[in-house]
Amino acid sequence: MSNPAGFALWFENRFGTVAAMRRQLLVESGVHKSIGVVPTYALKTPLQESVQILKRHRDFMFIKRPDLKPISMIITTLAARAYQGESNLA
Repeated sequence: MSNPAGFALWFENRFGTVAAMRRQLLVESGVHKSIGVVPTYALKTPLQESVQILKRHRDFMFIKRPDLKPISMIITTLAARAYQGESNLA
């Protein structure tokens, strides 16, 4: 059985303290009025960025055989499980 809302919540929980720091920066810079209204997509955590890079790499590697490329859910899950709370992409 599929649970997209549960998966999204699990993925967001993997952001850890980096998400809280990014939310605070967005509020302090005046982009958002309060921490509670900062949408998840606006955070751009290292985990989110790494998933984007991995998916782009996948798309490039399987350009000639798109039928063989791994689905996004696999890439996202593996990246989230490997993520250890790093505060930057490097």
